[in-house]
Amino acid sequence: MAALCDLTAALELELLEFARYNELSELVACLEKNPKLNINTPSTSLPSSFHNGNTPLHYACANGHVNVVNEIVQVSSARHACNNEGNTPLHWCACNANRDAPPPSQGGDAMTDYNDNANDDTSPPPSNKHVDCARLLISNPNFQIDVCLQNKAGRSSLTEAFQSDNKEMIKLLLEHPSASEDRLLVGIQKESLSKEDKESVSVTHDFTFLSNTPSIKVRELPIENPDDPFTNKVADDTTGLGIWAASLVLASYLAHACLGEDGSLNLPPSASSTTPKIVLELGAGCAVPGLAAAKFLKGDNNKVYLTDLNKDAVDNITFNVSLNEMGGSQSEEKLLKSESAAPTKNIQSLIIDWAKLDSFNKQSVDVLVGSDLIYSTAIVPLLKKVIQHLLSEDGVFIYCAPTFDCGQRDGLEEFIGAMKSGTKGFFKCTRETLVDKGSKYKANPLTTKSEDDCFIHFNELYEKNFVVYEFRRV
Repeated sequence: MAALCDLTAALELELLEFARYNELSELVACLEKNPKLNINTPSTSLPSSFHNGNTPLHYACANGHVNVVNEIVQVSSARHACNNEGNTPLHWCACNANRDAPPPSQGGDAMTDYNDNANDDTSPPPSNKHVDCARLLISNPNFQIDVCLQNKAGRSSLTEAFQSDNKEMIKLLLEHPSASEDRLLVGIQKESLSKEDKESVSVTHDFTFLSNTPSIKVRELPIENPDDPFTNKVADDTTGLGIWAASLVLASYLAHACLGEDGSLNLPPSASSTTPKIVLELGAGCAVPGLAAAKFLKGDNNKVYLTDLNKDAVDNITFNVSLNEMGGSQSEEKLLKSESAAPTKNIQSLIIDWAKLDSFNKQSVDVLVGSDLIYSTAIVPLLKKVIQHLLSEDGVFIYCAPTFDCGQRDGLEEFIGAMKSGTKGFFKCTRETLVDKGSKYKANPLTTKSEDDCFIHFNELYEKNFVVYEFRRV
């Protein structure tokens, strides 16, 4: 019996080595000659010091051996298992997706042979091999894949993908069903979901844009028909029920600017200024930037208007204001002609139809903000008209959007070009800030700093670059 155990252990060790060193023909021959051999080794026959719980599939995935992975996943008994450190083969695909960078800490679980590439192909690049391996794992119907499953170090496959900085791997994992948000992907029709149902599947986030500053709580609701959220009727557009990455970038930018760390805005001109300001966020959605401005803008008696056209979005803004215990103080500043002479709440949610501005005082807004407002060239003239009507003579319009090369923003380049024209009586760009990888404005804003949660909810923070523009009148 001891001899049999020794033989099994030797065969299992060989199987591990074949997978590790890309010896495909030897691995196939071993399996054919020993049909009862456990493909999910290690078993009790092999001491854990030889493997740390890693299976042949772990080793093949770690080293990007696509042909070996393809062979193993076709074995009906193969499983996508965790090793002793809680890492799955998918963890190793993700963390090695960019072989130019050292793998992140895995609790002493490293097994990639960076200096042993004698049996590796030179094409395609190693990072592509690991993505191909991940695809094979994900496409296997017998595997229970969870891209958010954490190892003992608290890291998931999604976390490792982000660490590897491989966009193809990030996209692949983010598109997996285990990474999807039920509230965004239910795809239900408006009439089938009551207000109570929407609120029951809502998510409330806690954001901290600057260390040692108060956090901001923001609720988002399910976007209806997420695969095609833009309707022919603008008032029925429910995209504002969700939080978009550009709004987080703008909120961070405003927080830094309002607290004077960047000196980019002079809002107000000096810390001692008591001149009240009117701030208005266009197309506010969940109103993250507007809430940040209300929270951090210096000076007393400022007035902040958080506006949208969709009633459900405005109702949610009202909820978010109350969630942050804002709106209790009073202000005498006025935007609406119909507002009474008596002081009113210093922060208000408001429905605005951009095509109907007669009820709003002209050039009354000192700080106008917006994020990701342009999705169609048809809206460009209307937005320019709104800015022209609302922005005060010395005011500033602060706008955040993805860079032009990100695509999916028809009309954006036309809008920015028009706003930069410098034509007398119109606008010019006085400041343009690229927000790319490493920018503090693009940092994970969640108070928990959970990269997994940030990936799932706000993946565009990692996939796109942004620009923050400041426009003023000429």
